[in-house]
Amino acid sequence: MAVQEYEAEAAAIRAGVREFEIAMRGRDEALRLSAQAIDDEDAPVPVDHPVLDGAQIITSGPRLDMVHGIASARALRDGDMVLLDFCRIPQAHGYRIGFARNVALRKPTNEETERYEIVQRAYRTAVAMLRPGIAAEEPDLAARAILDNAGIGETFVHRTGRGVGLEGVERPEIGAGDKTKLQPGMVVTIEPSIYYSGFAAHVEDTFLITAQGAECLTECPRDLRRVM
Repeated sequence: MAVQEYEAEAAAIRAGVREFEIAMRGRDEALRLSAQAIDDEDAPVPVDHPVLDGAQIITSGPRLDMVHGIASARALRDGDMVLLDFCRIPQAHGYRIGFARNVALRKPTNEETERYEIVQRAYRTAVAMLRPGIAAEEPDLAARAILDNAGIGETFVHRTGRGVGLEGVERPEIGAGDKTKLQPGMVVTIEPSIYYSGFAAHVEDTFLITAQGAECLTECPRDLRRVM
């Protein structure tokens, strides 16, 4: 559902559209998808249940250095970068998801492309470590080391991930200091990120820890999506 909401919002991005209008497009899609998911046995559940709680994180242009900034009245402009983050929006039956992607209204610079790939490398390294028995902090330490070694770690201002479920943030923390051993059945996010005014790289997905490793629940292309 979150991936379909992203596709609906990305299709609405263009110069002149305000951040909150993009968020409204996603909420409309969430409402439609939730209504489809509710069957006769769930009839007492209100159709608008998944969008009663939570405000979407959308930042663009100079607001991209506002970590977890809520969608504002700012109108997008040609040349903007946009971050679409669905962390705070409940999905079916009130369950949360960690999912974010980046959209560009211009070609990124060489420096931005290089930084985006470094963040992608940190993401892939953290994901490859997800398996039962590993301490929750280890993917964070590995991802953070990659960003630090590249000289961009100072803009990574939150943990690499967290548990998700009915609450927006649950244990374990995929962050330094959490020694909890990952176990099959846990659901966690991976989201190493960097934030600058005018540019941000925040790719986030949700993973189910399995007996063999981890399964991505929000599979979707992770490249910097360009719209013209």
